[in-house]
Amino acid sequence: MRQFILASHGSLATGMVGTIEMILGERKDLAAFSLTPEGKTEQLLRQVKAYMEANPADEYVIVTDLIGGSVHTALTSLVGMPGVHLLSGMNLSLLLELLLLPDGEIRAEQIYSCMTKGKESILYMNDEIKKYKEEKEDDEWLNC
Repeated sequence: MRQFILASHGSLATGMVGTIEMILGERKDLAAFSLTPEGKTEQLLRQVKAYMEANPADEYVIVTDLIGGSVHTALTSLVGMPGVHLLSGMNLSLLLELLLLPDGEIRAEQIYSCMTKGKESILYMNDEIKKYKEEKEDDEWLNC
């Protein structure tokens, strides 16, 4: 079985779980871990390891909020474990793409595809709207 672990500074991971469940419904394969201002990364790592040790045969997709951040850095030690995939740069589009992958062992190319879609969902809408309006004006001759 595949499990998804979201880990972040503050309540981002918990908020993402709430948002995902609003869109996809309740998920038993999704857990959030948060580093609080008074928390320590070692404690967060122990919590994540304990969660994973409860189901050692599962495949784990771990997504953190920020590459190089303390949460991500603490969880890099898990990469050597079988069936563990670690990604950084958490965003909702990336998470939805990952969660909607078909059952079965995840391949690297599937992860890269999800990452690309997550990146492509980040847009500067001022320019997007401007481009749309310009294209619409260019197409007005078709309405003659």
